[in-house]
Amino acid sequence: MAAAGGKVALITGSTSCDGIGYTIAKCLAKNGYNIILHGRRAEAEIEPLREQLQREFHVKCHYLTADLLQRSEIENLCKKKIEALYPDGVDVLVNNAGASLNAPLENFPVDKWDEIIQVNLTAPFDMVRLTVGAMKKKGWGRIINISSISSKRVLKTSVAYNCSKHGLEGLTKIAELAAFLCTPAADQMTGASIPVDAGKWAE
Repeated sequence: MAAAGGKVALITGSTSCDGIGYTIAKCLAKNGYNIILHGRRAEAEIEPLREQLQREFHVKCHYLTADLLQRSEIENLCKKKIEALYPDGVDVLVNNAGASLNAPLENFPVDKWDEIIQVNLTAPFDMVRLTVGAMKKKGWGRIINISSISSKRVLKTSVAYNCSKHGLEGLTKIAELAAFLCTPAADQMTGASIPVDAGKWAE
């Protein structure tokens, strides 16, 4: 894959070392992207992960916090924290953070429903709203959104994708696909669905 040439990728919900978000961050860092990790955990907890990406791939890596349940924190993340580091904005946005709850419909807690809608739908909308302008100015950008459907992880974007396999191999394939979507070869891929689930979607 072509090197990123100093482009910047922001991946929300990317603080779990064995999660999709951090695996995507590693793959993009491998391809030369400077990385912004995001989560709600204390900086001291994430410092080893941040340092690992910088040391292994020789890119810049920052960790920024924001509670996606709060629109004010999302706006502060995009308008102040990110702009302070990268005045030209990010080049790649991966909306990976997600929330879910399994419960009988008649007993489903409505406050949890509101949280799920905020994290899975409203927060990605706000993230795109606040970052896409910079991408347009530069004439280049990628937006990848991840959500949950029937307990499977689904990646929708400028491209979408489903993976029911959460082992290391499955996570690596997800990350490699995300990295591919950030190359010129994927320039014409918009609104496509790419299932990567060993045929489970078709069953």
